[in-house]
Amino acid sequence: MAFTAISLASSGMAAASSPTFGPSAQLSSLKTYGCGLSTAVGSDGTGVVAFTGSSVFGPAAHVYVRRLAPTAASFGPLMDLHSGRNACGVSSAVASDGTVAVGWSRLVGKTRYVEAAVARPGKAFGTVKLVQSGGSNNFISRLKMLSTPTGFVFTWRLHVGGSSPDQIRYATSGVSGSFSTWRILTSRVGQSVSAVEAGNDGTLLAFSSPGQPAPPAVRNWLLETVHLAPGGTAFSAPVPLATSAAVSDAYAETTLKDLHRGPGGVGATSMEYIPSEIGFGLVRHYKYTTLASGSAFAQLAEVSTSYPSYSGDGEVWQATDGPVIAMPSGGKPVLGWTEGIDVVGDNDVVINRRMKIAVGLGDGSVTTPVEVAGLGSFAKTPTAASLGSLGIIAWEEASRSHMRPLVYTLVSQDGTASSKATLGTSDMRGSITIASGLSRAIAVWVSGNRVQASIIRN
Repeated sequence: MAFTAISLASSGMAAASSPTFGPSAQLSSLKTYGCGLSTAVGSDGTGVVAFTGSSVFGPAAHVYVRRLAPTAASFGPLMDLHSGRNACGVSSAVASDGTVAVGWSRLVGKTRYVEAAVARPGKAFGTVKLVQSGGSNNFISRLKMLSTPTGFVFTWRLHVGGSSPDQIRYATSGVSGSFSTWRILTSRVGQSVSAVEAGNDGTLLAFSSPGQPAPPAVRNWLLETVHLAPGGTAFSAPVPLATSAAVSDAYAETTLKDLHRGPGGVGATSMEYIPSEIGFGLVRHYKYTTLASGSAFAQLAEVSTSYPSYSGDGEVWQATDGPVIAMPSGGKPVLGWTEGIDVVGDNDVVINRRMKIAVGLGDGSVTTPVEVAGLGSFAKTPTAASLGSLGIIAWEEASRSHMRPLVYTLVSQDGTASSKATLGTSDMRGSITIASGLSRAIAVWVSGNRVQASIIRN
């Protein structure tokens, strides 16, 4: 696998050691890839990759899993956890003792179900557990299975539609896989939830939601967190992380973009989308914060700002993803995001999305952003993880034309240097996903209908 060092001299950064990228391994050979892909790594090195798909052409029907033993260099056999219809939205987690939990949703007729299965170390998966049943014409999304110091917590968003509020629901379980009756965490219109793996202090969720009333009335957006203490079965009351400025623009919003726990602590990012002071369009403010102590986050600090523009050749869209955040040891957050514009002209489409990374300095400022995918690139859907002293940022990238196959690229940065490796080169689908434990990380992506993975070591 080609491995190319990227000079960060413009940021005054010196050379550092590079991680080791394992060869790309094919984890499936399905006729149809579904709508879910998840990976997780436990503190003991146990890994899991879960995805939906089918061995025949047609809708995704099965939930497949491959596990990685703590000291193994290759994945175990393919396991089929569910062979019903329309499985989707899979999520996975690994507890500190190596127990693996996988959760998903499925649709039968007009009724949506939430289900889960758990496997103890070295054992087969137990009976599939029904976590939520019923609900006609509802939409379930944002499923997240998380490990806790004593087991797992499974969260999801239920969207009823119309003027009904969205619900964030959750259920807890020990390593036995006996999930509790689901509870409602919050019930508001337009919520978006993110989650972070548990440390010894429990599990942290964060979510963004619009204030009331609805536009065109003046309102603000809320970023809030909730905490599940070790051994607990109910989350705490929401604690404000930030409140946006009050605006009346129907398109304005403040969105939680990422929440991540690593060796260096917990970090969160947001994107504030507010009316431009120049009279048209919306300005994007990218911000980040870290958990200072207890459950209190530091004040959100600016990472970058993207302003609207206009071209005489056609309409201009701001094209941005992120920011995402990694928290490697040493406490300096590593941030990644895309910046660029899509210009839609009369005869063609010109796309330019640059990928940038920077390091937070602890005083509310960041290093000068470094372009790791520059002019002429099409970068999107970044994701982040932490591996020891390395902050890992992964994204999809195509060169010169958005019609070319996407190239998955991974960048690792420890605050002093950066490295880049191409993980795949053709026929890519979906977004790259990455997860990390104490000793290794797993990157997974889809090539055609085949799920691929690479094991990364520090």
